[in-house]
Amino acid sequence: MNTQTQRAWLLLCYLVSPTVLAANLADIYQIATANDPTILQAKASQLQAHEYTNQMRAPLLPQLAVSDTASKTHTSLTSEPAAVTDVTSSGSTTANTYTGTYSQTVFDLSSWQTYRASRNNEAQANAIYRAAEQSLIQRTIQLYVSVLNAEDVVRFTTAKKRAIKRELDQARQRYEVGLDTQTSVYEAEAAYASATASTIAAQNAVSDAREQLREMTGRTYRQLAIFKRDMSLALPAPANIEAWVNKAKINNLSVIAAQFATAEAEDTVKAERAKHLPTVSASLSYSHATSDNERSADTTTKATSGSVTLSLPIFSGGSVMAAVRSAQYAYQSQLASLESSLRQAIIQTRQDYLGLTAIISQAKADKQTVKSQLSALKGAEAELEVGTKTVLDVLDAQQKLFEAQTNYANDIYSYILDYANLLQDTGELKPEFIDMVNNWLVPA
Repeated sequence: MNTQTQRAWLLLCYLVSPTVLAANLADIYQIATANDPTILQAKASQLQAHEYTNQMRAPLLPQLAVSDTASKTHTSLTSEPAAVTDVTSSGSTTANTYTGTYSQTVFDLSSWQTYRASRNNEAQANAIYRAAEQSLIQRTIQLYVSVLNAEDVVRFTTAKKRAIKRELDQARQRYEVGLDTQTSVYEAEAAYASATASTIAAQNAVSDAREQLREMTGRTYRQLAIFKRDMSLALPAPANIEAWVNKAKINNLSVIAAQFATAEAEDTVKAERAKHLPTVSASLSYSHATSDNERSADTTTKATSGSVTLSLPIFSGGSVMAAVRSAQYAYQSQLASLESSLRQAIIQTRQDYLGLTAIISQAKADKQTVKSQLSALKGAEAELEVGTKTVLDVLDAQQKLFEAQTNYANDIYSYILDYANLLQDTGELKPEFIDMVNNWLVPA
């Protein structure tokens, strides 16, 4: 069974059951594509924009209409001549008229510019939908690592709680035999109470993170695959910040959407200004009429007519000029929005690249810190046995180790998120990135 078939089968199983026993990042993304309300809304907006374009094109295309009119008329005539009996005559007439009309806009610059504006509107909707697809990838990764991070904190705080409980028991035993003071016991009890509170808070954070994941996918996950702890973190190619900035200027989807919105606004100005111009339309009609009269011979009439209409607006109370000015202001607003989107894309790209660079260095340092603190803890525990260290020294060493472990795990999550953000800034965040990150996962 190939990978695509496996994913399709998993997706079918997930759609049937609201609870999933185990899943990885790729599985959750597949479910999210079919259930996330945000992406479904963006897709509907894209289709709506497409149909709007069809509506704006329709007036420029040929128009064909046919009609059939049937009528029946009954007449009755009564005459009253002098000294003669009244004379009454009656009859009925049946008529059928078939008409076909073909019309075509020959020149209407306003309608043409409106159609061009609708095409830019559709292109903008397409860019927004592509941005929503990238956002879905980014949100899937973010929510996934949020759950893992919260679970890491639970594991760390639970282990810390167990260690402190063990040290508390030892402190009580040492106090009972006179090897330690009551103060050491009180301090250990306070540390244990604090660890208990931290564990409860961490468990609540896991519940919140899982609920956010359920909101996006409509599914509850009992277990998620975790990231390898020996990952090699490296900068994506090219390792040049200006190269990424240049790509963002061209490919950032927010910028592209703003460009199409600006083009739409410009076409709208032209469409409103063109309402001053004349319009030309042509039409051709054909009619076929038959009449069946009881008192006279039947008749058949065929007629063909054609016309060309020239319409020139003279004065409309100033509404056209007001509409032109309004469209010009909207265009100026879109120009400013485009410039803002471009600047924001540049700033965000620089921040994400520099953040990625910093987190790689930080991860190396934190990984080394974990090794150092683990060694320090073992040494403190050994010295506690011979009496050269106190319980407080061991608790302090434990605290530093747990902090180092948490920081290193956060570095991995931050690296993945910053990597995704950088690709999103440059319009390059694709489902293949999900597959790449998924390869960094192992079963929990």
